[in-house]
Amino acid sequence: MLLSACLIAKNEALTLPKCLESLQGAADEIILVDTGSNDKTVEIAESFGAKVFYYEWTNDFSAARNEALRHASGDFILVIDADEFLEETHKQTLRDFLASTDAEGVFITVKNYLGSLTNLTSVMGIRVMRLFRRGHFYTGAIHEQVADSVARAGRPITTLDVELHHLGYTTEFLQNRSKSTRNTQLLEEELANDPENLFQRSNLIAEYVLQRDWQKCIDLAKDTWEKIRKTPLQTWVNFTPRIVMNLLHALWESGEKDEAVKLAKEAIRYFPWFTDMKKRYANMLAETGHLRESAQMLMECRKQGDTKSGLIEFLEGTGTYLAAFDLGVVWTWLGDELNARRWFLQAFQENPGMDQTIIPIVALAPNDPEFLYEHFEKRLMRQTAFENYVETYTVVGHAQAEAVIERMEQKFGRSESTLRSRMSLLSQQDPTMLAKFVEISKADLANLLYGIYLVNEGDAEKGLTHWRKAGVRGEYLIKAHELLSENKEHQWGSQLMIREFIAMRADHLLKDWLPCASDIRQVWINLTFSPLRNILEEIEWPGRTAQECERNAMRYLKQQDVKNTRKWLKKAQTYEPTVTQVIIETNLAHLKQDLKLVRKILFDGKVQFPESELIQYLSSLVHVKQDPVELSKQIANKK
Repeated sequence: MLLSACLIAKNEALTLPKCLESLQGAADEIILVDTGSNDKTVEIAESFGAKVFYYEWTNDFSAARNEALRHASGDFILVIDADEFLEETHKQTLRDFLASTDAEGVFITVKNYLGSLTNLTSVMGIRVMRLFRRGHFYTGAIHEQVADSVARAGRPITTLDVELHHLGYTTEFLQNRSKSTRNTQLLEEELANDPENLFQRSNLIAEYVLQRDWQKCIDLAKDTWEKIRKTPLQTWVNFTPRIVMNLLHALWESGEKDEAVKLAKEAIRYFPWFTDMKKRYANMLAETGHLRESAQMLMECRKQGDTKSGLIEFLEGTGTYLAAFDLGVVWTWLGDELNARRWFLQAFQENPGMDQTIIPIVALAPNDPEFLYEHFEKRLMRQTAFENYVETYTVVGHAQAEAVIERMEQKFGRSESTLRSRMSLLSQQDPTMLAKFVEISKADLANLLYGIYLVNEGDAEKGLTHWRKAGVRGEYLIKAHELLSENKEHQWGSQLMIREFIAMRADHLLKDWLPCASDIRQVWINLTFSPLRNILEEIEWPGRTAQECERNAMRYLKQQDVKNTRKWLKKAQTYEPTVTQVIIETNLAHLKQDLKLVRKILFDGKVQFPESELIQYLSSLVHVKQDPVELSKQIANKK
């Protein structure tokens, strides 16, 4: 017998069928050790032909794993968890490899998915020893390891491009706090017995991150990092970057941003090959307003590529599509939408399943249904990506939106996304039908959207009536309306409902409420790529960021109010330079009809932002290129 698949399980009825189905045709036998299930785990296992054994749980994962290994008959063992599944296209690769290899152990890749089961947002991969010859056993009560046993055999160890997909880090699983609490307790017990165990320290640090217990994470991670730094660099354990990344995350989330940035710079010097670290640092730079530096670091990530798969967790896309998307965001903040569009398109080309790219791409695309269908819609496989597509398509007013909504419903069924899209379409075409639609639907979301529409149109009394029928979200808007009507010093969070406001094109309401939003930075990009983008210039911003000052300056520039334009431009320049500031200066010079100054400003702008497509385009308009022969004739004639 070539291969035995071994797993332990307790109450895994939700994910077990997918796991066992993936092993069909790959494993010759499946060994499942049940540690006390009271759901249909055993019944499901037996339906797939698994050999089921029972083991009393003793708070020791190695003991349970080893019980499964003792019942295995195959020459090789594949260890898999119930919330994992084997990549379908790798089954034959796996069997062909095992039939000819002389390896004692094999590192394969586990891809850890983040987000929710309905919207997997990113992937973290790591090489692990999950494939080895029969006869080896695990050690460690939690985050158990078998690699040491395999290494002691003195035979070859290799890697194989075979993947297990792991869903245990998705939102639905992480919400099961009992599992996290159990892991934390076991790890703390392990460290009590072996306080210098760096591997279990790193695992406990990771558990604290999952629980958002930032202070415990910081305390343990700092202590661990200091211990490691006191040892020779060549002796550092392979998972050291993981410890530093978790410390970075905890410092940032707890508000210690300066220390997090300082640590990121230091860590990049130690781990220049770790693209994930550079990408995280680039995000920190962007969030603190250092946009040019962020763009430079993201370009470095692109040049370096994704972290090469090894014995460390790495996030897929940090050197490819994720970096491309973030470049799009950074160039949007800088004020160059030509460059932003290029990078959003690049991200989409590299990963059409990346939902975030759809909104800016469709918003910036031409109103050409055939073009949009051929180049974008046909490539959308995931529901969440299609939802972003249909909503943006409808909201910006592209032609044949009704047909797009119908295709969405045929493919994935009705959803909140299609409801938003239909009501957005009706609000643009026939407000009377919109009221009838809400009356028939009676859904909470329908009442929420119609309430937003009515309040925006000035009928607050009727709008509030519909919000009262809209559940928790309606209650929130009622409270926000009440507080903001009394005092504009109050704040509200707009991020969770910005899609509803955009769908209903609630321009008057947002102009009134947005200056009070506590999360304006988080929704700024959404608004930039929406029909409501003009309100960003219509609001009198307090000037908390360069972008707020620039929007004030742009508003006064359109009014040809040079004095106030210069006032807000000067304030914007106290922050980081941007392309928008170059454009405002150029327009001021143009108002003076000073072409020489226009050219100088654009020349200086190209020096500051050599990659800016917008500045290059404007420069080409004012620097007219003459034919050299014609120019020579003109010079000769003057002589």
